[in-house]
Amino acid sequence: MFDYEYVSLTPEQVEARRKLLDHAGWQAYLAPTILLAALASYNSVISSKRLLSNRNEEPPAVTLLTRRISWILDTTYIPEFGPVRVQLLGFIYTAYLLFQIFNKTGNDYMHVTKAFGHVAVSQLPMHYVLSTKSSYSPIIKVTGLTHERMNAYHRLYGRIIHSLLATHAVLYLRFFAKMNLLSKRIKDWDVRLGIMAFWVINFLGLLAIPPIRAKVYHKVFYRSHIILSALLLVVLWFHVPYSRIYVWRAAWAWVVNGVLRKGASQSAKVRCEMVGNDLVRVEAVMQGKHLYSYVPGCHVYLNQSGLGPRTPFTVVSAKALKQGETEVELVAKNTHGPMTAALAVAAHDNSTITLDLEGPYGEAQVYMPDLMHEIRRKGGRFLLIAGGVGATYTLPIYKALLDAGADSKNVRLIWVVRKGEDVKWAASFMVTRKNVSPIVVHITRPEGVDVQVLKEDKSPRSCRPNFDVYVDDLFNERLSPSSKNGNELVKDPTKADQRLHDTVTVMVCGPRGLTSAARTAVGKHVWDYGRDVRWYEEQFGFGGS
Repeated sequence: MFDYEYVSLTPEQVEARRKLLDHAGWQAYLAPTILLAALASYNSVISSKRLLSNRNEEPPAVTLLTRRISWILDTTYIPEFGPVRVQLLGFIYTAYLLFQIFNKTGNDYMHVTKAFGHVAVSQLPMHYVLSTKSSYSPIIKVTGLTHERMNAYHRLYGRIIHSLLATHAVLYLRFFAKMNLLSKRIKDWDVRLGIMAFWVINFLGLLAIPPIRAKVYHKVFYRSHIILSALLLVVLWFHVPYSRIYVWRAAWAWVVNGVLRKGASQSAKVRCEMVGNDLVRVEAVMQGKHLYSYVPGCHVYLNQSGLGPRTPFTVVSAKALKQGETEVELVAKNTHGPMTAALAVAAHDNSTITLDLEGPYGEAQVYMPDLMHEIRRKGGRFLLIAGGVGATYTLPIYKALLDAGADSKNVRLIWVVRKGEDVKWAASFMVTRKNVSPIVVHITRPEGVDVQVLKEDKSPRSCRPNFDVYVDDLFNERLSPSSKNGNELVKDPTKADQRLHDTVTVMVCGPRGLTSAARTAVGKHVWDYGRDVRWYEEQFGFGGS
């Protein structure tokens, strides 16, 4: 293969090769830690600059350029692989791992073959840590990035490890076949365990393919992912002794993750009610949970049995009852998965069922407290966009922003639904609130809804709303009537120029097509004018609903 040969080594050379392999594995193992430290420092610098910046001053050219580059890097073109920055980092990191694999291997075929496996196993501890949902995760503590953001790294990281381990296995089998050793070595336990590990990770990779994962998420993916990820570590432990230092650390991360998730769970009796044809309202009384932990936009996982799939539901509202009790309201769309179907049956029977509730989790727990503080300090402008049941994420945040003192003129909520009855559940949620500005509801089918706090968008039916209109207005810009094509954006002279330097926060939750259209409309202002935009995009589930 290429310039590599099957070479015979003296015992001293074998020992030297083992030291080189250990060194390569250790270097690869430390790399993620160094990257996390660098990312933490970067986030700290960016946060400090944002706090010290004067929004009345025009930002320097380098800041505008940085905003444009960051916007591109944060854009998602391939949902499965996350934003561009994730893919770029994955490419660079893969190149680094390959360097560690091939470095100082000479022409020794077995050296590079062993290096593929050893370096791959050295990445397992960080890969398992990336799967941790708890806020106690060291990654969340250091970077401020939640599990929702880290999941794209986890998926890409898994594919990198899978590729390296698969290459290791194929190169070894090729060696056995070339040397006529396959029939003999296949009887040895180290080879058998290696082949078993190869197929375990192949099944993990197969089930993680997006169409397959989405189709079998509840019945197969969730349970198999937990079981196979544990089985892989057991098999690798007995495969060879040299990589056990990494295997036991990955096993420790697996166990700690399970313990933390168990600690965040409790059983509760829930009441269910059907709202319309497809929505289920769930009310649960939580014991020993502080009200402040349920920030708007966070979510909990509902589960009927210990090893069953945990289905995420966004928290709509939470209120304190007697001391030590919190009533949490959830609204979920009946997607006919095991959980939502069971809730729909309970709602139809007007019965109470017992569920395990785990959480709360979510990126909102990180950014919402800061946004609340910022509103009280200097205000801000916010655009919230929801598609269908995505309003279970945006509505609680919308209400919280207004309650925190945000100017209702600077908080816009656009809600795209198929039919009018899809918003009825929100009426009972909003009409009891004060300080509510009208919500724009865009109905894609010719049905209306008569709710005082909602107003219909006049855009054509059976299509998405024209996000440019709402985005341009919020960004204090309008269409120039004198432009040749009618689409040239200019500053609105009736509004203060200083507000052109404000940070605009955009929160979106809905189907991929809707979020892409909204991001395109907002992106024009980032790219053309270097506007400062904080973009938060929520997606329901990673494989199923």
